[in-house]
Amino acid sequence: MMMTTTSTQGHRNKSFVYFTVSILVLGSFLKVAGDADIISKAQEVTTAILKESRCSKETHVFVSDRVVPATSVLKVVSNLGYTANVAYFEALLKKSNSSNSTTLSQPSIFHSIDKIRKTSWCLTLIVISDVEEFLVFFTDTAASNGLLKWPVRLLVLTRLTRLRSRHLRQKLSTSNGMMVTLQDEVAPFRCEIFIYLPNDHRRLQIATWSTRFGLRYLTDYTLFPDKFSRLTNNAHLVVAAQGLSPYLFAKKTQTANGTSTTFYGPSLMLLELLARRVNFTYSIVQPPDGSFGSLLPNGSWNGMVGMVVRKEVDLALGPFAITYDRSIAVDFSFPLLVDNVKILGRRGRTEVDEWSFVMPLGPLVWLMTFISLLALVVVTKLLRMIGSKIIPFGGGAGYSSYIRIIFQQDVEDRESLAWERLMVCSWALSVFVVIASYESNLMSLLAVRYISEPYQTWRDMVDDESLVIIQFANTAQTQMLSAAESGIFHDVAEAGKRGRYSLIPVPGFVPVVDKLVSRGDHVFLAPFLMMKLFLTENYMYKGNCKFYASSEGFMDSHLSLVFQKDSPLRHAMDRRIKGAIEGGLYSYWINDAIPNVGSCKRPPTKITVQEPLSMTNLWGMFVVLAAGCVASFVAFVSEATAAKILACREEKKLNLYHE
Repeated sequence: MMMTTTSTQGHRNKSFVYFTVSILVLGSFLKVAGDADIISKAQEVTTAILKESRCSKETHVFVSDRVVPATSVLKVVSNLGYTANVAYFEALLKKSNSSNSTTLSQPSIFHSIDKIRKTSWCLTLIVISDVEEFLVFFTDTAASNGLLKWPVRLLVLTRLTRLRSRHLRQKLSTSNGMMVTLQDEVAPFRCEIFIYLPNDHRRLQIATWSTRFGLRYLTDYTLFPDKFSRLTNNAHLVVAAQGLSPYLFAKKTQTANGTSTTFYGPSLMLLELLARRVNFTYSIVQPPDGSFGSLLPNGSWNGMVGMVVRKEVDLALGPFAITYDRSIAVDFSFPLLVDNVKILGRRGRTEVDEWSFVMPLGPLVWLMTFISLLALVVVTKLLRMIGSKIIPFGGGAGYSSYIRIIFQQDVEDRESLAWERLMVCSWALSVFVVIASYESNLMSLLAVRYISEPYQTWRDMVDDESLVIIQFANTAQTQMLSAAESGIFHDVAEAGKRGRYSLIPVPGFVPVVDKLVSRGDHVFLAPFLMMKLFLTENYMYKGNCKFYASSEGFMDSHLSLVFQKDSPLRHAMDRRIKGAIEGGLYSYWINDAIPNVGSCKRPPTKITVQEPLSMTNLWGMFVVLAAGCVASFVAFVSEATAAKILACREEKKLNLYHE
């Protein structure tokens, strides 16, 4: 292996070095006498193509199954006229007699090239070989190691006029690659430059190169064209989709051939936009299990994600939450939106608080009133004890006057001194203010109806053992909850293990959730955007909003489309998706799909009404009355018993005295 770097006087700034990976494979049947001439001519066409398709910060990696002089490699770079990094590898294709398998003499070169790829800005793979078997093995292994991802450019130089391997043609069509056929039998020396189009893997000649005329274009395509920017040849994609309101609505109709499903909604409008811009037709298939997809214990995937992983479809609409496990198996598009998971619950019915007659005053006001009453009694007692020794008087109205003022009874006081009268007046003024506030607030509170929203946090939901939690089956949400080892997520998963989960399929979830949550003993855990469907005027109960969404949200997630791993379609569609998102189109489609969502988005928890109060609203007041009557009866019995006991004792004393 050889690695070197060359530079010119006009390009001293290393930060603008272009990175290109170049793979040169020389066929085993080249004539030794003519090798030097072929290598020399290959240098010229390689230099011409690299100069014409120059990209930022290049690195060239040459791989050959024969010894190529270092001067030949350096000559290509020196003729470019700009700075470039260079790496060169040699490897021989060999077969194992025991296992009848094919391998390279140095299989570690793929790992070395991958390390260069990760540190490079722009990569171009140039393969020069006349052995189709070597080309098939090398491109297949390079693709499995991630070396043929779309940013990486692949250039194959060969004297083969046709490729018999369909597998090799497919690799060239799905990668950012070109093939250059060297025609050294004719004079002057010339080359034909081809690309393989996606979908049908058809070969298209885009340019020629000769020693006399140089590089000449034959089509509108440039070197290393973006073949997936706009597809040709009636490209047809298979798309996985599952109805999920409000992203994608599914309508089933009965036909002569059976049941037909028609899709509509924001996600389908986005797919239509991509189809027009990228130029493809599509057909939609639904997952057999009706789920989005989760990782199974055996390492496989189900749902739509599984269909993408198994390459049964080209992409899946979703949208899907981006998770680490999914990112290993598939590629995500530019995020469509960000959403979090909330609790959807049933709002309580309008009712009056049975203990509303104590609510006009706060607990601290009630406490201070009671403490003030005790303080007045104690102070009055002390002042009377002190004053009786200085100023004799017959006594005032007594301590009961303070209590009589609270219950708005009259107080007659003709014998109290001035200080005691002032205390009674100040107490009466304070009690008047408190009573006036109590009466006005009580009238307002009796006209208020309270609407309970009991489950605002996940802790409220977990602590209620009678509550059942509804979730979608086989989603990123259930997978993240089951993987949690501590915290509130773990507690929710443990509640599910105790039988408090109700896992429902995605298709037809709206009526199921409506029926179960309306009972009051179920809640629904789902992204907030999906809950907006239930927070509309269509789900009102007697003029009031029927459901509510919790104020607390968890699991903020980016939602995206899903593509096959390393699919070049993602780069072509991401530009269109980004434009639709930044232009506000997708958000507009989502809001348009959920009409009247603002009416119940933040409904009030208190409302005022004008109607007669029933016993169910005021039974607390009568409980206090009954408790007072019971207490007074107990006091009466106690006093009568105590009086009788005292009378008996006095009678015994008199009898003893007379005796």
